[in-house]
Amino acid sequence: LDRTGVTMENCNWQRGCFVLRQNYLLEYESEGSLSLRPRGYAFLQGAVVRSHHVFEHTIQVDYLKNYYDLASMSTLLIRSDTYSKAQRW
Repeated sequence: LDRTGVTMENCNWQRGCFVLRQNYLLEYESEGSLSLRPRGYAFLQGAVVRSHHVFEHTIQVDYLKNYYDLASMSTLLIRSDTYSKAQRW
């Protein structure tokens, strides 16, 4: 994530449904696809979560892509429709 050049236009925003299960945040296409394999996941042990500095109603999750590889940091942006939803996260 290039923090200096990030804009609404160059982010690949996708709708999704998130489920917290043990140390993982699982991402599904929709609530109707919860019985299917998730389309993505984030290992949350050691993750850092904070408000994003550019996008409103957005949190930034910096996490290890592979829990066994400490150099595999990745970033996930989760944007809510409203401020109250973002605060619940």
